[in-house]
Amino acid sequence: MKNLILIIAVIVLSACASVPTMKSVAGTYERKYDNEVTVRVVLLENGIVESYANGKKEEKDGKWKFTKEGEIHASNDDGDIVVLRINEDSSLTLIEAIEKAPNEEQVTLKKIKSPKINSVAGTYQVEGGKIVFLDDGSWEAFEKDGETQDKGKWEISKEGEIHATDSKGDIGVFRINEDSSITMLEVRKKAPKKEQIPFKKIK
Repeated sequence: MKNLILIIAVIVLSACASVPTMKSVAGTYERKYDNEVTVRVVLLENGIVESYANGKKEEKDGKWKFTKEGEIHASNDDGDIVVLRINEDSSLTLIEAIEKAPNEEQVTLKKIKSPKINSVAGTYQVEGGKIVFLDDGSWEAFEKDGETQDKGKWEISKEGEIHATDSKGDIGVFRINEDSSITMLEVRKKAPKKEQIPFKKIK
């Protein structure tokens, strides 16, 4: 029985040790771009993030935190977010950038057709074109002249938002309003595989 308790204790302690904490992740990370620009990111234990390019510090600091998925979200004053994956060797890899739409650019699209009552599927119009969400989970955006601009897949997130993935893998996030119109809140841009180069921890 004692051996069983000891084994369980070891497993629990090992699991705790492997879970990243603000203290264990805090440090200085560096990456070189095309052998020309050296980017250095300093994650402080108090949740502040400092950024440097070729040794020159950015004017404003940002903030960083852990997500429930175990990733790091580093944000700036504009609300833009960089998503970083923690690697087994303690390096960090940029996997996604989330660009918040400024308030003045949060255009609302009015629903003009609804093929299904009380559903999100339908045609939404905005100045300069329209976007059509179909029941099969696909969407298509059209210019004012009717020419296709882009197409992709869409779904409702657990937060009740529309996530529309385009042909490049970027995700447009829309809020569903009470009047059945939708408002674009942000665009989540996936970092291409070739750009997912880790930041090595140097301190």
